[in-house]
Amino acid sequence: MPLICNAIPKSGTYLLASIAEYCGFEDTHVRFLDHGTNFVDSQNHLREYAEGNAPQRFFELPDNAYAPSHLTYDPDLADAFADGRIKHLFMYRHPGDVIWSYVRFVTYSKSFATHSSDTQNTQNRMKNDFESDEQRFVHVYFQMKHNFNFVENSRWLKDSSTFTLRFEDLYTEILELREGKMGSLLEGLFEYLGHTPSEALSEMYETIHGRGPTFMPGTKKVGQYSNLDLAGISSVLNDPEFRKCLDLYGYDH
Repeated sequence: MPLICNAIPKSGTYLLASIAEYCGFEDTHVRFLDHGTNFVDSQNHLREYAEGNAPQRFFELPDNAYAPSHLTYDPDLADAFADGRIKHLFMYRHPGDVIWSYVRFVTYSKSFATHSSDTQNTQNRMKNDFESDEQRFVHVYFQMKHNFNFVENSRWLKDSSTFTLRFEDLYTEILELREGKMGSLLEGLFEYLGHTPSEALSEMYETIHGRGPTFMPGTKKVGQYSNLDLAGISSVLNDPEFRKCLDLYGYDH
């Protein structure tokens, strides 16, 4: 049965992909998006983009394949997953960390810059058009928040055919693997994926952590945005829609 590793952008899509590979799923280099499909090479560089309705392509995936995806909630999508022939994971993250992770990745990641000439130009603009990361954060939220679709995606949390994960909980449990501890979220996830871990937990950690093509080093992955000058991003933190998003996903203001 194929697996869709779905997440709000910069919420840990490739962390889910690492777990999928650990569980024996195969990457066929397909990336589903709202309005089409990316086909990438082994280095995750775009080879081809095909427009079209993503649900029509889900059933073309071979059994035991996975596809990292960014798919906003839609009733037709939910119906496709309810069919029972595809497993669907959805991961979300604190909106502040989503925005900051996007800023950090687009501004400083070498892998982003080498993805295409367009991404190189985007990175140059992010570096040169702003004087601080706080300004970049505010810009991304107000000008690009439609890329994350926080409000619409919150509907996945109530979808009975979807296994939902909070990034902070999953990441914490992955770090705990180093101490020989298996958390309840990971246990439930492995059960959903039909996998029974046999390796030592510390070896599982080494297999899963930091393997994705968009991973950037840094031990503190939870609450990263709070390291910014909060006064410099207050227009975002006090924005009614941002605060609504915190409520929808169960985060404190």
